[in-house]
Amino acid sequence: MYVLLLIGAVLVALALGDQHPFTPPATFARPRFQPLRPPAVPLAVRSPYLSTWLSTHNQETLNGQWPIFWTGAEVGWAGLLQVDDTTYEWLGYPSSSLPDIKSVVTESVYYTATKTVYTLSAGKVGLNVTFLTPITLDDYKRQSLPATYLSLSFWSLDNKNHSVSLYTDIDGNWLSGDANSRIHWSIGLNSRRSVGERDVISHILEKEVQGKYSEWSDKAEWGQIYWSTAMVTFLKTKFNCRMKTLHTKSPMAMMLALTSLTIIGCLTPSIRIIDLSMNEIQSLHSRNALEISRNTTHLKSNHLLKLPDLSILFTIGYIQDPILQFAAPTGVEEYLPLWKSYFTTPLEMTYFHYQDYPYAVNVSTKFDQKIEDDAYRVSKNANYSAIVTLSTRQALGGIVFAESATGQIRDGKGSKPLVFLKEISSDGNMQTVDVIFPAYGNLRR
Repeated sequence: MYVLLLIGAVLVALALGDQHPFTPPATFARPRFQPLRPPAVPLAVRSPYLSTWLSTHNQETLNGQWPIFWTGAEVGWAGLLQVDDTTYEWLGYPSSSLPDIKSVVTESVYYTATKTVYTLSAGKVGLNVTFLTPITLDDYKRQSLPATYLSLSFWSLDNKNHSVSLYTDIDGNWLSGDANSRIHWSIGLNSRRSVGERDVISHILEKEVQGKYSEWSDKAEWGQIYWSTAMVTFLKTKFNCRMKTLHTKSPMAMMLALTSLTIIGCLTPSIRIIDLSMNEIQSLHSRNALEISRNTTHLKSNHLLKLPDLSILFTIGYIQDPILQFAAPTGVEEYLPLWKSYFTTPLEMTYFHYQDYPYAVNVSTKFDQKIEDDAYRVSKNANYSAIVTLSTRQALGGIVFAESATGQIRDGKGSKPLVFLKEISSDGNMQTVDVIFPAYGNLRR
């Protein structure tokens, strides 16, 4: 049943992928996959609505194609890297509309139950791109956080210094399946609370008109996306609009499309925030960008998930409050997300999640080893371990945690958590026995 659950989601993605076939250019070399090449690689897979994958049907690299929602619909997640004077594409497919962009070389792809690591090279600089979604079933506080990590670490391939600039962005397709939706962009800032922590800046995306408890093509029509990173002096944050079809838009829209409104330097509450409000998702193809520039200095480290001298961390979260409605004996009730039993605001939760990354790395490494050991005891075949790994990621990626207790709850005391499972392999139903049964083994780990 596990295998059927996994294959079901993959077939949906591949069927939709066939509608827009992509022929990879000769410059894209085939990477090494470990433990094996899956039909789809999990990137940000945390909940039914934060479920971003990368198909390997037509393309096996992190770039040269757009990531997809679990249904197969494309979402905008782009990444560019400038090494010295050359710009490389490392995530998504921005080169489809931008000239003079080279491709990174994808050396390998490694994944476990909690993380996916792409090892790339861009000229004389190597980098690991790590997508991490911890699984902490014995820790409701952390498991209820609707967010995931993206980490990049760099090193020099020739023991020389190289100028490195990083650009990455997302678009409004994370928020809605309706291409005519209008979205609002804003910024939130959390100042560090203790020595050793960092200020965290968040780009916040939300629909102008929310459709609570409604879906469009299996995407939620209510909630907010929090796209966050550390606030450092070499960070630029942009609201950047890029046109798909300039000739159909007004002169004002064209001007916005060709202009980046940029805040440079260390952002503080006293600096005026520039807000491009209510941009249409696809007509303006609005993007929320974070750009970081720094020089590498003889970086050699190439250890998976070990932070080297130069590393950059991002988080992306999908906040829904309330999270669901449920037909109880007393009538239809609204439930809050479980994380609200531990945090007051989404910014507070996002700040904790960002600072918690070292712990998340440690606990994820232990969990991955346990999965591998348990699978090996059942079967000495490495392919079985790979199936269990992918099934675990998918099963836990279909679950949300809700709070059923009433009254004020502080730090989880008095909490009565409920677990709801939504299909991310067929038609998106909730709490169906045919999905709960195969997923149950993961919930008992």
